Amino acid sequence: MIKLTSRFTVPQVFVNDHYIGGADDFKKFTGIFPENRKEEPKGDMSWFEEPAKVEETKLRPVQESERVVELPTPPFLDKTDYVSLIKADRGSANDAKTPSVLNCLVSYKDRVDPNPIAVVHRLKKQLDKIIEKHRDDKQAVDYQAIKELDEFLEFEVATAELQSVKLADMDDGVKKAFCINLYNLMIKHAFTKVGVPTDKSNRGPFFTGVGYQLGEGYFTFDHLENGVLRSNRNGILKHEGDKRFAAIFPDSSVDCRIHFALNCGAASCPPIKKFTSIAIDDELDVVARAYCEDEGNVKVEDGKVWVNQIFNWYGKDFGGNDEEKLRTIVQWCEGEKKIEVMKVIDEGGGIDYMVYDWGSDAREPVRSFEVGDAFKEMEWGE
Repeated sequence: MIKLTSRFTVPQVFVNDHYIGGADDFKKFTGIFPENRKEEPKGDMSWFEEPAKVEETKLRPVQESERVVELPTPPFLDKTDYVSLIKADRGSANDAKTPSVLNCLVSYKDRVDPNPIAVVHRLKKQLDKIIEKHRDDKQAVDYQAIKELDEFLEFEVATAELQSVKLADMDDGVKKAFCINLYNLMIKHAFTKVGVPTDKSNRGPFFTGVGYQLGEGYFTFDHLENGVLRSNRNGILKHEGDKRFAAIFPDSSVDCRIHFALNCGAASCPPIKKFTSIAIDDELDVVARAYCEDEGNVKVEDGKVWVNQIFNWYGKDFGGNDEEKLRTIVQWCEGEKKIEVMKVIDEGGGIDYMVYDWGSDAREPVRSFEVGDAFKEMEWGE
């Protein structure tokens, strides 16, 4: 698609081998196709061969995401009884003592899937299915309603498997893809379970306090982004005796393209994509190009380049000064924008930053994240 259209965003519409364009281009054809259908087709038509018959897939008695965890009662309960058991005791035990540890509703004691990417993809699919059922025609999501669903409770039980997943056991490609996918999953889980950060007073505690228990310890959003993926550049991990130090990338391996993939739940964040360990480098290159193609993230105006705030907040990752940042950005620009950015560089122009939109997709009234007493008293394993 990229080679044929020089575009990195979707939708891009094709009719057979003919490229129509994007959504706006396609709208120009409204009303034409029904008329064309009335005409007899011209020329010879090639027929597709009849597709091969596909045998019905037999599901296992218990799906991977529903495996039995440690129970306070005999483990021969079926899933319905188990969810009822947890629901009856919901809000107590681990969940009440550690409200911001999202995946500790139950303690996981079963075997772990050896493919961590498959685990997080499975969990994403499970949560996405729930969310889409509660997204209205304005794309707003009723997270408060989702929180009360048995399906969400099943999802929470399934996330317990992550307690035994160790980042230090992964190679760099797997770890990078896993951490990005996990971060994006955690955002939607957190919005549902503990609420949405709505202002400066609760935004910091949300990202530095809410997270998942993994094999090496507790990882918040900040631990995953600034600790693991950014080589602890802001010092979120305090001492090398912390087991989580084994998970961080070396400083020389920090990949600035992660900022085009991590979604913090705000309107100005990049869209959520699914990343794989096999193609993570190509996938990050595609999202980087799509991000810089968007005028809402990078645009040239009045002799300077206006960019998203991520180039300010994580400036070190993109370059030490404006020129270095622009030379990093221009590699992901195409066509006229590339020419315009290069002109700004050649003329010694600089960068200015756009206003960041912290609005979320949560339906009004939004349940705001509260920094409660239980949260304040938690030990983060530093």
